[in-house]
Amino acid sequence: MPEMADFHGSEVGKALRKLPDDYHDVLLLRYVLGYDNREISEITGFTVSKIEKNLSRGKKKLADLLSAKERGDA
Repeated sequence: MPEMADFHGSEVGKALRKLPDDYHDVLLLRYVLGYDNREISEITGFTVSKIEKNLSRGKKKLADLLSAKERGDA
């Protein structure tokens, strides 16, 4: 699965691994593996509302990490 290997070595993949597990897991399931929020809810046991919150917060934290890396802060 070369695409996944490429992803894990990318800056986004490295930043994603720095996130708390709750954010990391839902972002990975949604944007890398392509599950919808209902499926993620079934997989994780979180409510759809919690999935939505974690996606939003996780994207913000991921963007912050990538911005810091770009600025040389990380």
